[in-house]
Amino acid sequence: MILPSIELMDGRAVQILVGRETAIIAGDPRPVAKHSGSLARLP
Repeated sequence: MILPSIELMDGRAVQILVGRETAIIAGDPRPVAKHSGSLARLP
């Protein structure tokens, strides 16, 4: 089973590399969660 996860920092969705260093700051996590949820659906 694969469970998608979203990393949050200061209320924003981010990709954390090492410690607190971020590679991507996506902003509001709600659209990211909605998109990630649609990717996890099985046919």
